[in-house]
Amino acid sequence: LDLICVADINEATFLKVNPAFTRVLGYDEAELVNHPFSEFIHPDDIEPTRKVVEEELRQGKKVMSFTNRHRRKDGTWCWLEWTAHPLLERGITFSVAHDVTERRKAEEELKRERDFAETLIETAQTIVLVLDTEGRIVRFNPYMEQLSGYRLDEVKGKDWFTTFLPGEDHTKIREVFQRAIHDIQTHGNVNTILTKDGREREIEWYDHVLKNAQGEVVGVLATGQDVTDRRRREEEL
Repeated sequence: LDLICVADINEATFLKVNPAFTRVLGYDEAELVNHPFSEFIHPDDIEPTRKVVEEELRQGKKVMSFTNRHRRKDGTWCWLEWTAHPLLERGITFSVAHDVTERRKAEEELKRERDFAETLIETAQTIVLVLDTEGRIVRFNPYMEQLSGYRLDEVKGKDWFTTFLPGEDHTKIREVFQRAIHDIQTHGNVNTILTKDGREREIEWYDHVLKNAQGEVVGVLATGQDVTDRRRREEEL
């Protein structure tokens, strides 16, 4: 349900709230009305909210939008997404809010997961490579930069096969890539890549197809392990 209130921006107080407002926050109406916003808004959100409101009022906007956290009576915090309409009386607003706490929790959890994944990619002592469906380089990690001698910004958008593979391997590895983007597993393939200074490194690859929300293939994520020294030892044996 919509949380609805009438507020005095100049006095920073609620003048009227609807039953949904009291249910979500857990207070009686008398505990909310004529009490300062600062009693309910998260301390970190008070100044940003004030700045947004003042700026949008200065611009003469008829609808103001902002999000902040409010303290429930039980001490927990909920995220409210506001749409505020200034009324004719200066400083009086009619505002509607939606409780978006669960959405924000999901967004924060997703951000933590992404940050964790990003940390793994950035620190992994193995190649992490992303190619689009045409085989162009989208991204690789710092380990690949160290191994190859190329910075990502030097080769981003370039064709992987002609940039990093010996000429005689282009056709064969393109066939492997085509199988990968058609969701055919291609684990354990080994091929040579060329570093910036012309050295050859043997890499063992494990591929995983990447899809968007509609299930369409958008590229390939490949992880690679440098097995050059291991292969040399095997050959010596």
